[in-house]
Amino acid sequence: MPFPLVSMCGSYHATKDWYSRCASSWDRIRGTEKVVVLDDGTLTDQDQGRIESWGYDVWSIGAANEQVEPALRGYPALRTLREESPLFRKIVDPNILFADEERVLFMDSDIHVRGAVDLPSDAPDLLYTIGDVSGYRGGVLLPLQHPVTAGLNAGFMYWNPSIVELGFLNELAERYLLQIDNMWWTLQSCWAAVAGRTDQKGAFDGRDVCNVSGLSKRTPAEVKDNVTKWIGKSAPVEDPSVIEQMVEGASIVHFPGVGKKWIDDFAVPRGDPDTVHTLRWEPVENANLLERSLLALRMAWSNRQ
Repeated sequence: MPFPLVSMCGSYHATKDWYSRCASSWDRIRGTEKVVVLDDGTLTDQDQGRIESWGYDVWSIGAANEQVEPALRGYPALRTLREESPLFRKIVDPNILFADEERVLFMDSDIHVRGAVDLPSDAPDLLYTIGDVSGYRGGVLLPLQHPVTAGLNAGFMYWNPSIVELGFLNELAERYLLQIDNMWWTLQSCWAAVAGRTDQKGAFDGRDVCNVSGLSKRTPAEVKDNVTKWIGKSAPVEDPSVIEQMVEGASIVHFPGVGKKWIDDFAVPRGDPDTVHTLRWEPVENANLLERSLLALRMAWSNRQ
């Protein structure tokens, strides 16, 4: 089943050395019918030319708006949230632009593909990666009034667009998200709520898809086991052997936030880069009442920052 690979980029990321290193590796993913990079409105002609030199398509914000804005006419809160938070385009735009596709793969700019991979043929309606802790923001009642999943990281997502209803996103925006001054992580709150109402969902196996994040909380074994930690030690990880254990054998490595300091050393091919590995996954359950309560408390704290 061919699918579009979608990402979003602006000049801030496009001018970084690590961006070329990461994005140029995406052609190792098998089954993509095209790679589309959505311009966040700041890409220069030089940036666009470099991205297109890898064989990727760059869609300007104007071109995307021609299709997205008419689809949002009946959803004023969602339209406002998209305007106020460019990051929120990562969930809104692909689900409108590629609504007719059976699957879409979204990748953040700081993801490196270490070798040839296939997406699983038995994938459920939604697959995502597990982070160190649930990085969500929004109204604290969201996880108490809606089922959600914990630990969702939205950097590497594979899903069926039919599960994402614009009316539901508009409800989330109106009731829980627009009231937040800091929009960072509201995207992940929204995806967690979409996951919560999706019956068929799962997480990529941590041995295949590695998040180099939460380095002060999770051990390499916990990363590979998809363990989400609510608390942990605070000392930053400086030992490269710890990162080496995390990424060992992985095909996809995400370097969010402070993890980018390790890109030069660990955005490197697997030992067998030409052997096709099919990404494994495991089913996930919705957060239980205790976890939802902890999420609400953590969101209350995050909203103050």
